[in-house]
Amino acid sequence: MSAAALAIIIYLPTSIQVWQGKMKLNLATFLLWGVLDAIAALSIYVKGGNWALPAAYVAGVLLVIVAMLRARTFTWTRFETITTFMVAISIGVWMISGPVMATVVSTTAMVLAGIPQVKDAWQKPWEATVWVWFAYFVVNVMSTVAGKDWSISERFYPAACSVLTAIMVVLAMRKFWVPAPAHT
Repeated sequence: MSAAALAIIIYLPTSIQVWQGKMKLNLATFLLWGVLDAIAALSIYVKGGNWALPAAYVAGVLLVIVAMLRARTFTWTRFETITTFMVAISIGVWMISGPVMATVVSTTAMVLAGIPQVKDAWQKPWEATVWVWFAYFVVNVMSTVAGKDWSISERFYPAACSVLTAIMVVLAMRKFWVPAPAHT
C-alpha cells in the first residue's frame, strides 16, 4: 500500500505541469494506458494478488487526464490505434482465458505501450525527468518486493514495470552527457 500511495503522489507534479501548460501529453494515450492498468488491477484483484500498484496508476492517470482536459490537449496517432487494439485483445483474453492470462496480456500491452516513451528518452534525454522515473522505479521495486509469492498475480505487473522504469532511468540519465541541441 505504501508503494501505491507513493505512486499516486508522484503523479501530482506531472498533473500540475500539464495543468499549467508546461508539459504536453497525449490524452488518448493516457486513456488507453489507464484502461490497460485497470484491466491488470482488476484481473490481479480477482486472483487475490498484489493489485494496489496498478490501481494507483489508474488513479494517477485520472489526475493527469483531468489536467489534460483542462489544457485541452488531444491527439490520435497510429500509436493510439495500436494501443487500442492491445486493449481490445486484453479484454478479449480476460473474457476467454480468465484473470491470470489477462494480467499477462494487459501488463505486456502496457509495457509495449511504453515503447514510444523509451524512444523519446533515447532521442531527447534532456526532456526526460530523471527523478520522476527514478521514483516510479522505486515504487515498482517496492511493490515487487511486497508480493507474497512469485506468482503472476503477485509480482508480474510490478516486476515488468520495474524493468521499464529502470530503462527509462538509464535513458533519462543520459541528459547529463548528451547535449541538447541549440535553439535557433
